[in-house]
Amino acid sequence: MPTTGLCPGCGKQTQGQWLCCAYCEQPLRSPLDGRSDALHAESDATAHSKAVLAVLGGVSLLLATLFAMPALVGGDPRPLAVLAIGIVALLGASTVVYLVRNKGEFTVYSFRRIVAGSFTLLGALTVIGFVLVFAGAVFGFVVCAVGGRC
Repeated sequence: MPTTGLCPGCGKQTQGQWLCCAYCEQPLRSPLDGRSDALHAESDATAHSKAVLAVLGGVSLLLATLFAMPALVGGDPRPLAVLAIGIVALLGASTVVYLVRNKGEFTVYSFRRIVAGSFTLLGALTVIGFVLVFAGAVFGFVVCAVGGRC
């Protein structure tokens, strides 16, 4: 069971493994306090992976918006509506994950974390989509080359 304490910034209850307060983002301890180098490297790698996924999610959202614009200019709002519904679904999923992880606490920094989580989730979905398309292409190539069903 993690040890708890009080945040020196806001006075709310914190958990021992936290580096920063979840409520006010006050640094609670040095990232190296009581941690092995392997754990520190793992947390850095995880943070880096999340940042890469968030950037990929942002690029995906930008490209999807750019591809939806010609239809909107042409008078068809459906692609933009689908994009808006997708964004709302991602924000909803990130909000649920955030509230479950933080036991229903919503703070000043919550919105920023929810948006970052949405971009990360979109980046992860983009990677999954690329993997599925690549796997389908490989499968189609194998079926065509080996089975002769082109």
